[in-house]
Amino acid sequence: MLTASTSEAYGFLMRLLADPGDRLLVPTPSYPLFDQLARLEAVSLVPYTLSADDGWRPDLDAISAAPKTAARWWWFTPTTRPGPSSLRRRARLAELCRARAGR
Repeated sequence: MLTASTSEAYGFLMRLLADPGDRLLVPTPSYPLFDQLARLEAVSLVPYTLSADDGWRPDLDAISAAPKTAARWWWFTPTTRPGPSSLRRRARLAELCRARAGR
């Protein structure tokens, strides 16, 4: 899909993947217009922290410990170039997602 802007693409994704009233787990700091897009799509944002000390990576332990009802879906944006470390983190993220989905 080709869109006119990042905001338009994110808005389409929210509309496609979430229903009004859903909660979305999103990184902070992050895309500056997430709040406005969420209001337009009638969804709530549940922030998770990215730490500069950890290379702006999500704390997967904290996310895995969060209540399953915290959010319908998670928004992850790669912050580094792919490499062995990021591939291991992505594999762990995939495991977390499968576990949350009950697969």
